[in-house]
Amino acid sequence: MSKSVKFWDRMANRADPQDASIGGIEIKTVELTKKYLKMSDTVLDYACGTGSMTIEITNHVKAVQAMDISARMIEVVKERARHQKIENIHFVQGTLFDAPYEDESLDVVLAFNILHLLEEPHMAIQKIHAL
Repeated sequence: MSKSVKFWDRMANRADPQDASIGGIEIKTVELTKKYLKMSDTVLDYACGTGSMTIEITNHVKAVQAMDISARMIEVVKERARHQKIENIHFVQGTLFDAPYEDESLDVVLAFNILHLLEEPHMAIQKIHAL
């Protein structure tokens, strides 16, 4: 297991699975994002973390693919979705580069607060564009 995965697993342990509330800048970001989403969209939330922002968009799209490298982060967002009875969300542990998606198979890829943490962000942006 990589250092990054271990770190994000530990960070997820700090999250309350019953509390998916967001605040401040996250609220503004989600509200701005919703303006670009359609009910027919299939969305990938890359590096979804504990799913606070992911949960907020589920009522505005057809389906959400919640992806993170951390199994613990995925567990938290799954619990949040279950608790809120959200059924149009699917979960993937992994990265963009081992994702089970064909090129041009998604309508929208969201990458909140992740690009600055990547070793090769330009590669991620190319993959996002392809998806």
